[in-house]
Amino acid sequence: MSFALALALATASPAGQSCQSALGPLYDGTPEEALPGRVEGDSIVGSEALKELRRRRGDALITVVGGSFRGADFRGAALHNICFLDTNFEGSDWRGADAPGVGFIRANLTGATLAGAKMPGIMLRQPTLANVDALEVDWSGGKLDGSADGNLENLRLDRANLSRFTFDCGITIGDSCPYSDAISLRGADLAGAAVDTFNGGGSIWRGARFNRTTVSLRQLRDIGSSELFGPVIVRGGDARAELSRDEVLALQPHISSPGSGAATPSFDCARASTPIERMICSEDGGTLRAIDRDVAALYRRALAADPGVAASQQAWLRRRDAECAPRGQVDFSCLYDSYDARKGELVARLGPPAWLRPGVQALFVAPSVTFDEAVRETPLYRRLLPVVIGSASSRVYVRVGADGRIDAEGDAIGGNAHMCSLSGRGFTFDRRTGWHSGPAGGENGRAPTGAPLVPVLMFVDDGLQVYRNGHPEYSEEAPRNDYASCGVRAGFMDMVRVPATAAEVDGFFDAAERSAAGAP
Repeated sequence: MSFALALALATASPAGQSCQSALGPLYDGTPEEALPGRVEGDSIVGSEALKELRRRRGDALITVVGGSFRGADFRGAALHNICFLDTNFEGSDWRGADAPGVGFIRANLTGATLAGAKMPGIMLRQPTLANVDALEVDWSGGKLDGSADGNLENLRLDRANLSRFTFDCGITIGDSCPYSDAISLRGADLAGAAVDTFNGGGSIWRGARFNRTTVSLRQLRDIGSSELFGPVIVRGGDARAELSRDEVLALQPHISSPGSGAATPSFDCARASTPIERMICSEDGGTLRAIDRDVAALYRRALAADPGVAASQQAWLRRRDAECAPRGQVDFSCLYDSYDARKGELVARLGPPAWLRPGVQALFVAPSVTFDEAVRETPLYRRLLPVVIGSASSRVYVRVGADGRIDAEGDAIGGNAHMCSLSGRGFTFDRRTGWHSGPAGGENGRAPTGAPLVPVLMFVDDGLQVYRNGHPEYSEEAPRNDYASCGVRAGFMDMVRVPATAAEVDGFFDAAERSAAGAP
């Protein structure tokens, strides 16, 4: 046979389709009922019958629906290109199995042994892999997706081949992937893998090999120097940036979690003596600790500018104690509102930040990690900036008009893909409250004549806060606020200013205005 004929025959007879390629993406792929080669699992009795079915079908894809192979022995078995849907494999033994292209869709493998199995291109969708021994398994080119209803508790993937493996996890209940901090990927090969959407890091992958691995900004902190065998790809949204080993190690000491500095209030919790101080220092007092620090810092600045502010601070403290802790019983909501109002009063005394002047355009984001100020001035940070913006949970674009009035557009995303939006024109600084405000019932500058002002944005140095995180109070007493709205599980988190060009800001405003007008 000539080489040309052999090549033609080989091309005309491709290997069978894997479960992963047959299914495709979670939402846009092939419906399970349309998968070829369907067999009812209950009609297959025992592991030998399954192996015989595989032999008879050659390389063609087999779809096994349901059935139970509890405790079955698949050691060394050739079980390639099979999709198992809702099949029970509890306690089964797959050691040394040759099963490239296999897929476990809502399958239960609790307590199974997969150590040393060859399963490149595996498809895992909402699997139950609790207490599974998968040491040194080959899952190269595989994929995990599906909802959080699966189980990875105590899944051991130590020294596994996870090169080019993709954790494809979303943010909704239906696509967020199962997760457990008891999973172990120690010493695993993660070269070319994508782990950025998986909520894991730190000790779970100690000793793993990272080389052109796609990670998130949060995970960047957790990679040890001995684990870096090449560059990594940092991803946020649609943005990517490649960092060398030396660049990763240089950045790591300068990365922290947002708000980590607010773990302590302005005073020593070890000396907390009043009911209010004890509430602030309690396990549930995180937001109170943060705003206590904010108020204390603003007070020090206001006091330096005007010593007379001390009297109003003492008056506020007496009022706070009397209203929010009568007879020693602390009202959490009252306490937070009291701090929030005092923060606004101090901001009003200090006035808007100096950079907020006519003609300025700015972008604010709630970053997934915080970088030290020194790093934010480097070219490396500028390279990472699209990733910082892409991974942010909240963003607001601001421009200041010639008259000092502020236009703003923004959005945010939260749990289960709940969204926020913010849109308004002509906000002015309210010297009573410290908030940039707009008329109640207003939308893009249009409001009834004489309408009261409602708070929308607060600027403190390079920080931005949206009133009530985008959940303004609606009641008969509260004026209507139509500038920001959020789904139940979403909110505008505290944001910081990041570099942005005028063209980027204008582009976002133009897109928002086209969207509001119904234009494409």
